Amino acid sequence: MSLKINKQINQIKNILKNDIEQTLSIYDEKIKRRENYINEYTFTHTNIILCIKILQEKFILAEEYLKKDSNYYNLIRKEDDQKFEDIVLQAYKDAIKECNFIFKDIDSINEYIEILPSGYAIIKILDILETITCWNEDDFLGWAYQFYNDEIRENTLNKNDLNYISLNSQFYTPKWIINYLIENTLLKYIQENKNMSLENIKIYDPTCGSGHFLIRTYEYLKEIYLENGYSLNETIKNIVEKNLYGFDIDERAVQIANLIIKIKTFEDGYTEDITPNILSPNKIKNKKLKLLGSLYTGKSLSILNQKYDIILSNPPYTDSSEYSDELKYLIKNNYAKFKKNLYSCYIAKNIEMVKNNGYIGMITPQTFMFISSYKDTRDLIIKNTHIDKFVHFGLGGVFDYALVDTAMYILKKSKNDNSQSKFIKLTDVQNKKDALKKEDLYSYMISQSDFKQIPTLSFVYWISNKFRNIFKFKPLKNICDIRQGVATGNNKKFLRYNWEIANLNDKWVNYVKGGPHKKWYGNLWWLISYDENSYRELKLNGNHLPNEKYYFKEGITYSMTTSKGSTFRYLPKGNIFDCKGSSLFFKNEEDIFVFLALLNSKLSSYLYKFIAGSVDLEVGDLKNLPISPQLLKNTEIREKLILLSKINILIMKQNTEHIPIESHYDDKYDLNLKNNVYEELSTFINKKNILDSYMALSESLIDEIIFESYNLDEKDLQNIYSSEGFSYIKYPVIDNFKLPKFKNYINKKYLNEFKIHEDDLEKLEDLIHKNIKYENKNFSKDIIIKNYEKKFRSDYINSIKYSAIKSKTNPINVYNIICKNQKKLSKKSFEIKNLLSLEINKLIIKYLKSLNFGFCSIEKNTKDIDSIEKYIISKTSLNNDLFIDIFEKNLVNYLKTDFMVFHKKLYKKRPLIIPIGNKNLDITIFLYYFSFEKNTLSMINKIYINESIEKLKNKVSITKKEEELISQYNEFKKNIEKIKIDNINFDDGIEKNIQKINTITINI
Repeated sequence: MSLKINKQINQIKNILKNDIEQTLSIYDEKIKRRENYINEYTFTHTNIILCIKILQEKFILAEEYLKKDSNYYNLIRKEDDQKFEDIVLQAYKDAIKECNFIFKDIDSINEYIEILPSGYAIIKILDILETITCWNEDDFLGWAYQFYNDEIRENTLNKNDLNYISLNSQFYTPKWIINYLIENTLLKYIQENKNMSLENIKIYDPTCGSGHFLIRTYEYLKEIYLENGYSLNETIKNIVEKNLYGFDIDERAVQIANLIIKIKTFEDGYTEDITPNILSPNKIKNKKLKLLGSLYTGKSLSILNQKYDIILSNPPYTDSSEYSDELKYLIKNNYAKFKKNLYSCYIAKNIEMVKNNGYIGMITPQTFMFISSYKDTRDLIIKNTHIDKFVHFGLGGVFDYALVDTAMYILKKSKNDNSQSKFIKLTDVQNKKDALKKEDLYSYMISQSDFKQIPTLSFVYWISNKFRNIFKFKPLKNICDIRQGVATGNNKKFLRYNWEIANLNDKWVNYVKGGPHKKWYGNLWWLISYDENSYRELKLNGNHLPNEKYYFKEGITYSMTTSKGSTFRYLPKGNIFDCKGSSLFFKNEEDIFVFLALLNSKLSSYLYKFIAGSVDLEVGDLKNLPISPQLLKNTEIREKLILLSKINILIMKQNTEHIPIESHYDDKYDLNLKNNVYEELSTFINKKNILDSYMALSESLIDEIIFESYNLDEKDLQNIYSSEGFSYIKYPVIDNFKLPKFKNYINKKYLNEFKIHEDDLEKLEDLIHKNIKYENKNFSKDIIIKNYEKKFRSDYINSIKYSAIKSKTNPINVYNIICKNQKKLSKKSFEIKNLLSLEINKLIIKYLKSLNFGFCSIEKNTKDIDSIEKYIISKTSLNNDLFIDIFEKNLVNYLKTDFMVFHKKLYKKRPLIIPIGNKNLDITIFLYYFSFEKNTLSMINKIYINESIEKLKNKVSITKKEEELISQYNEFKKNIEKIKIDNINFDDGIEKNIQKINTITINI
């Protein structure tokens, strides 16, 4: 637990800094030197004051020094405040002299005591010191330093700053972690080497900071020495001079570590001079050493070139993206295989520096356990050490001031140790400290050689041997070609959304580019410029059009990066694919659908977590997915998976064909809102819900078939369910609940496209019935309805599936409860609003396209808005009352606010309707993008702006407010006239063309 002293430490720092700034004349002319002096001075005197107070509290220093409430001080203060300040200052001087035994070997302290704080500043600090009660904690100075750096850390943003790493990757190690590491390394080592002299044991912390590991090790060693008959003086001298070694690039932290060790020795009664082996490179003129710290491979310091029995470390957690250019170069040259993060470099260095049969105890992020880019780190550990204990903490629960995924481990440098490793899984435990005391309850025993069965060597310790054996199956790379796609090098130049190009020609071809979390089908939004000139440029730039022979082929594509994990989709013929939409190609067409089912299954999603280990599923990771032989040769399994995959694809196609950005958008699709809007929308939603229910059940069936094909046992299934969610087809169905016949709701054109017969649809229904159980049980419909109506961010919303997951029930139950309670559902629901907005979007675009110039005003009390309203009413039964009922605003206000927000989001900030106008003037003109031409702006001026100006000018009397309006209209008119457009090239894309007129568009 951290010490709650952050407020007081920062108060003391500010008092000292302000005090020296007011009195300091030295270096006045050289601002930077002056600033450095002030910073060092402030830090030094903060340490001095805290040390004096600690020594007093430990009764090492006489109490009269800086004891504000002593009778002596009180008597003087009554006589004269100035005299009191003088006495306090003198006491501070005397205290520093008395503490010379602590400070004398620390150069930085001796350098900054020529100028002292004022007596007034010291008095203010004394008041603060009285509010602190934890002076006897050994790690007090370490915590003080952590808090002292808070402000500095926030302002140190430049990764080229030498202090960047030491300031931004410090995580104070809690005492219970330190104790565990010491007890499982040092104490175990001593037990195993009983004949070894204690004086010969060397313990090293390569990133010692303010010495937390060394201080606790001192305490453990002291007890062991005394138990073995050493005198106290011998014990202390041996520990400090022979046993403990520390190094850190942070000179200030090293200063504190030395102070704490010295205070410990004096507290224990040792009065002779003693110098700890705790060093910093700052006094050495070697920039490589200052950058690399204890990772330095040169021979200039013996502390970095000897072997140690025990190495304890909580190294910096600095990702390679945070390296300065110089550090990046040095790490690449010295630790190329481990360069992903500094902590992995320290793992490698510590293994090198520890003696044979010695122990390493570390706490670091857990990322090296699974992520493929850390495979070399895992390989090094497995080949060169025995994993004695490994505590998998997961997210949080360790550091008080940082939320980090962590792991703690004990490594013994022993290549031939065949004993099992103990892995302790605390990822799902809240109180990790208490749980660690009962570690056997959370333990898994495993031979580390078992990790070699997994191609990436991932530390997946909790799976059964049977599950691990699936990695003996053929990998996916032996069955299909997995290809990385195009990196254009300039997406803005070469890529467009499909709606940005009105008339496709030979220049533009379909392009797949990953996209949001979506299974089975979709995200086919892009086009790539692929004419002769573009082709030539693409060959010379980016990644030079790799894997061209696979372009335009049928296959599977996937999104390699989403917060919810990777998702796989059917790739139709006629597409080029992006590096973020890498794709899989098979010799046999049927395999596309078999493996699409596998890749979207819970099992695969579970496996991705430890063959990739991160949110990015790279091509190289995917290649290692093990494939059950059943998927290649079992005809019954294959037929089921092919059917279920195809059904899911066609459901996704049918349920998204009304969305205008989709490549299969049917602009003739009609929601038929001419009669009753609510009824028609409810009919559409009900039809979608039926199909979504079948898709959810189909996905669940796929999971069960995949589990069967891999012959997984119950324990492994529970691990998968715990990670990926339960298979909702296994939830019982309430008696008499069922789904309508599937064939009555699916479009035959999609059945024909994927060669599915109506008999096949009966097979789906049979599969569902065989896998569900019925029960006579009441269920809370309120929970289901609440989860169904919840608005959530997703590109495709399957509310049935979402509610089934959240309500822990079968999708059939969800559908039936929603269907029976349709009238009770909110008319203002997200689904109703979304569908209606899509319909209005279609109508507004059609209306604008029908106009001569492609634009109109949407302001109230104008002919234009009346015409729009009449047009919408002629196509639907919508009116203002309905708008107010659903959107809580009339048509005009809806169009100017909610609609434009919806439209811009729908078209991914590449809108087809451009809002031109000025909010102050109540001018809003909708311009259809493809009607935009050379004379458009002058026509807008003529029809709307000039007319508005003339109306105001022709009034008999003009008010002051109206004069201001005329002036604003004229200014807006001039803004329009300033824009010179000779030609609109629609191939340039919506974003670039809108930028030409951004001074007159309304920002939504």
